[in-house]
Amino acid sequence: GVQQQAWTMLEDLGWIGRMTHDLEVQMVLYNSELQFLTQLRLEIRFPKDGNVLFKLKVTSMDPAPYINPLNIVYGISFCGVLVYLFYAETKELLPALQNGIAGFLDYLEFWNAVDWIS
Repeated sequence: GVQQQAWTMLEDLGWIGRMTHDLEVQMVLYNSELQFLTQLRLEIRFPKDGNVLFKLKVTSMDPAPYINPLNIVYGISFCGVLVYLFYAETKELLPALQNGIAGFLDYLEFWNAVDWIS
């Protein structure tokens, strides 16, 4: 059917062949009704066992996010929370560092590690 025709066309144009291991197709789409940009990324892998593996990733974004002033408030609030968390964790970390490596290892318990990673 249509898929076989498309496959044959790609082979004829030299895009794919017997030595092809993977194929990646990327495109950016614009939704004029929602005024959003969408990046579509399709990865097709051809392992030696004969399977065909597909991986699709779709990412959408507003190309003009700060037209709505409320989004600026959200952005500033988010940055404020990040600065507060960094300040609070640093306030705990500095005294621990004054006790050398033992103090640092004592500080680096599970939840403190989660705080820094996140």
